[in-house]
Amino acid sequence: MPYVRISTNMNLSAYQLSQLKKETAGLIIQIQGKKPESTMVEIDDKKEMYFGLSDEPCARVRIDIFRNSPDEEKRSYAEAVCALIQQVTAIPTDRIYLTYSVFDQWGYGGKLNG
Repeated sequence: MPYVRISTNMNLSAYQLSQLKKETAGLIIQIQGKKPESTMVEIDDKKEMYFGLSDEPCARVRIDIFRNSPDEEKRSYAEAVCALIQQVTAIPTDRIYLTYSVFDQWGYGGKLNG
């Protein structure tokens, strides 16, 4: 149900990709009702990205969720994901942008919920 997309201008190793995929999904439990096994994670590395007119390492995280959750839970997940990215890639958290999109309708398995 949640969808998390991480984009970066870094060339990530297979190990880094694996760690980000596994841990990003695992951290989703910080948002009540969200489960790792229903979380889709997409990681785009080697992107043409610039932040502050610099091509130094940076990242963007997009999080799509079905129905709104308390801001405290979203904030906790955002902080955890940014810390994870910093730990795995050494990208400073102040070079990571993060956005949430909340949807009232969500489909999977050929069915629309909401």
